[in-house]
Amino acid sequence: MGRPPFAFVEPPFLRDWFRVGSATEVPSMRIRFLSLLLLASVVAVAGCSISDSISSPFKSSSASSRSSESNQTKFHDSVVDYTASFAAGQGDFNVFQRGLSDLAAKYGQTNWESDPETYVSVGKGLRKAKVDTGTLQAYIVNVAKGDAMKAAAIQKGYGGN
Repeated sequence: MGRPPFAFVEPPFLRDWFRVGSATEVPSMRIRFLSLLLLASVVAVAGCSISDSISSPFKSSSASSRSSESNQTKFHDSVVDYTASFAAGQGDFNVFQRGLSDLAAKYGQTNWESDPETYVSVGKGLRKAKVDTGTLQAYIVNVAKGDAMKAAAIQKGYGGN
């Protein structure tokens, strides 16, 4: 009498390893083997997800940096456009400063007043508006307020040294 084609065939090395003593214990050994196999599969899958979890903070940190850089670039670009349109209207410098502060808040820039690039962007905006040197000097005096770094940054953005 032969074996049915659907019967579980144990590899020889497992036959002695799982067999404890009687033929009735073999099915329970098969269940243990399958349980062990299932457990190994679960551990392998869990290992992948743990690996993804461990590396994901670095991915989000990188994304956050890119987002921050992007917001800073957008802020500076907006400062150029805002300055150009404001300079064309010849408005009050206090209103101009409040507008810069509002733009900084919109883009999440907290130290914009100490960032030289903000003032370089102001100078670029003045160049974009094609202001004359008198208007440029008025912005340098009223926006930089005696701060040589800010004055030099505005001049640099405008195109001078």
